[in-house]
Amino acid sequence: MERKGPLGEVPCFVVTHRSFAPPDPVFTVVTDGIENALALAREAAADKRIGLMGANIDRQFLAAGLVDEIRIHLVDVLLGGGRRLFEEFPR
Repeated sequence: MERKGPLGEVPCFVVTHRSFAPPDPVFTVVTDGIENALALAREAAADKRIGLMGANIDRQFLAAGLVDEIRIHLVDVLLGGGRRLFEEFPR
């Protein structure tokens, strides 16, 4: 069975409060917080980089002091809006 996620075979950790069966084995559902998600991602990544996706989760990691580097990719909004990464950012 070919594993497919947004980055192909790269493991993805979904941080959520709800438990559910992931659609593909490439995904792991993490329901016990960002610290555990980070520990699992570090184990899976070994010596490679870990990326975050989504403004909400990014803000949680930033607020917890768990981010070493920020790379921003700007994408034009085609439909609707979204959650702003730096809106109401804690100082």
